[in-house]
Amino acid sequence: KAFAKSLVAALGNFKPPKLAGVAPKRLRVFRDEADLVGSDYYESIGKNLGSARKLVLICSPRSAQSDFVNDEIKRFLERGEAKDIIPILIDGKPNNETGPENTDDRAFPPALCEALEMPLTISYVGFKAAKEKVHKGAWESSWYSVVASVLDVSRHELEERDRKRQARRRNVI
Repeated sequence: KAFAKSLVAALGNFKPPKLAGVAPKRLRVFRDEADLVGSDYYESIGKNLGSARKLVLICSPRSAQSDFVNDEIKRFLERGEAKDIIPILIDGKPNNETGPENTDDRAFPPALCEALEMPLTISYVGFKAAKEKVHKGAWESSWYSVVASVLDVSRHELEERDRKRQARRRNVI
């Protein structure tokens, strides 16, 4: 939960640099646990997933075993495409790296494995929410991968433009 809160806050506060085809405005982020409204879970989640362009999926052994996470993936795929799922690994191992005896370490929900034969993940394994930020320090590379995936842009171009913007901001200050 702490990682999800940190990621949602960082994505919501990030204003993309000027890039072709990307609106220079803050991202709108929906988090299932915090942003559901109404009296029916399935109706609310369906409405929000129906309007989502991307599904950022936090993968861990706990999420892999969650019926709710599996259902949300299926609901997203009813309208969206598998390529629009962004798996982020925070704990456990990719399912193809575990043997049949280590099913407790599997981090991918069954619906993700049905949609993508071998999902590529962005790793945040070892992230300490109390001490670290999702977009700084050791996690800066992972951060740019997440944002580039959300915006459908080249990570290299995003990173380069953002660094130039930060340098201009420092010079002005």
